[in-house]
Amino acid sequence: MNPANRSRVVIATALIIALFLAAWFMLSPVTALLYLSTGLATAVIVLGLNIQWGYAGLFNAGILGFIALGGYAVMWVSVPPVPEAIAAGGAGLLSVIVKLAVTAICIWVLHLAAKRLPINLPVWLLRTLQVSIALAGYIWMKTEFVIAVEAIETADTLDQTMKGFIGGLGLPVLLGWAVGGVFAGIAAWFIGKVTLGLRSDYLAIATLGIAEIIRTFLKNADWLTRGTLTVSPIDWPVPTPREMNGMLESGLEINLKWLGISAEQTATAVGRGLFIAVSAIVLIILVLMMERALGSPWGRMMRAIRDNEDAAAAMGKNVVRRQLEVFVLGAILMGIGGAMLVSLNTLFDPSSYHPPRYTFLIWTMLIVGGSGNNLGAVFGALFIYMLWEMSEPIAQFLFFGGADMLTALIPGFEPPVDLASRASQMRVIVIGVALIATMRYAPKGVIPER
Repeated sequence: MNPANRSRVVIATALIIALFLAAWFMLSPVTALLYLSTGLATAVIVLGLNIQWGYAGLFNAGILGFIALGGYAVMWVSVPPVPEAIAAGGAGLLSVIVKLAVTAICIWVLHLAAKRLPINLPVWLLRTLQVSIALAGYIWMKTEFVIAVEAIETADTLDQTMKGFIGGLGLPVLLGWAVGGVFAGIAAWFIGKVTLGLRSDYLAIATLGIAEIIRTFLKNADWLTRGTLTVSPIDWPVPTPREMNGMLESGLEINLKWLGISAEQTATAVGRGLFIAVSAIVLIILVLMMERALGSPWGRMMRAIRDNEDAAAAMGKNVVRRQLEVFVLGAILMGIGGAMLVSLNTLFDPSSYHPPRYTFLIWTMLIVGGSGNNLGAVFGALFIYMLWEMSEPIAQFLFFGGADMLTALIPGFEPPVDLASRASQMRVIVIGVALIATMRYAPKGVIPER
């Protein structure tokens, strides 16, 4: 690392520590720990975007879709099944899955056969045949799928809070983090096969549209996700604050008063501290792996493709195939990060996924931190997220304090009644100012690409 970047890393680390300590002393220790744990999970997502954009120059505007798939995966893996719903519609769903697999195999076999025919089959004819098979498969399975879903949603269950929901697998939550990456990677492969090779603006539009399709499906598939009714609680890979509280009541002694943590906050602080430890281990492993990949011949090839696709293709590189690799790899990290966020919140709510929070704020984190640099991506995630969260309480303090001062100084002055809602909007202004300042004084990011 060159001296300029080294000094930037020191400054960036100091900024993160300062924000964390400000949250610790101005708000509360457990709030500061919550910000840090959420920031670490978000850093995994930004790291995935850095792989796509910083390594290969792929403009992905559909980050939200991969995050949502990761969140669904951890819910599906960790939540126990609902036996009554499975008994009512499980056989029908299994039949639909078999029919879907048969349809997909037929389309793939036709694709392979077209390559080996002694005559060149026109592309339009091949696509027409494949679409016809897909349409026939849809008609073949539609009626059975509707019947199975209706049976699941109307099945009477012992636990009425799970009525209309098929449930999950009831497996360890860490497995759900891995499955979240797998789900996002599979989706990215299909999306990449369709969209890669398009111009960057078309790629952005396509990924944004597909992300909205994924979000809308998860929001409306009540039998699969409970839709707007949400699924809770989602397990943690470590003892939750409630479990820690039970341990403390059963005789476990932990004294954190020397850190300013009261006895009532000890269980929450210890639980979140353990979650931070697990998240930090996952993030460090991923950063080390990505650093090794970036410094390898593969990483140099990806940057060459990013800088000049035509020159890389002239050297014999399969540009679209390599872009597909890096697109899937980045999506896997986004899925893992999305699973970590849902696990931390102990709640899966498909209606909570909004583009401003899960796409555009993620892009802001990477731009501020520095694309093409993994440490920059991690810094941007932690810095922007903490700044985003702390802007509202600081603005409320300033707004209400200023209103009280003006009320005392100016007779008859009445502050606006919506000061709280105005303070919540300050976070957008603060992030905008941070982005503009970065583009003006550090256009390549706080920790730029080496």
